[in-house]
Amino acid sequence: MREHTLQFGARDRLVGTICLPDSVDLTAATPGAEIGVISFNAGFISRHGPHRLNVKLSRLLTDRGFPSLRFDLSGLGDSNPSPGDLEISARTRQDLKDAVDLLTARAGVEKVILVGLCSGTDACLDAAAADARVAGIYLLDPWAFPTPR
Repeated sequence: MREHTLQFGARDRLVGTICLPDSVDLTAATPGAEIGVISFNAGFISRHGPHRLNVKLSRLLTDRGFPSLRFDLSGLGDSNPSPGDLEISARTRQDLKDAVDLLTARAGVEKVILVGLCSGTDACLDAAAADARVAGIYLLDPWAFPTPR
């Protein structure tokens, strides 16, 4: 497995760590995996995730052949704030699009699965509706509606 921390997105404002299986050949015309996994901040916690959950998940999946990216949304962790006055949902949607662009370009995947924890579950749902390259979402501790019981 190879891990690289890099900057990407408009003005290189986003910071993420890409994890590539040894089987992915970046010089080949058709790199290995068909699907990759992207995880990001849980609230204000950095791309590492609570108790390094995103790091552990990313490495586990990469060991099984799935390229992955964990990154900080604009203005959180190591990423710089987004330029302009975009509403938070539009900014997050753009950040996720930039992350999908990066993973598809670097790892040669065509589709991604987004992993969202707590407040990140809303962003996953929003991005999945906006980007056809999102093949699936994995929601951990999403919102719940109160009921009488």
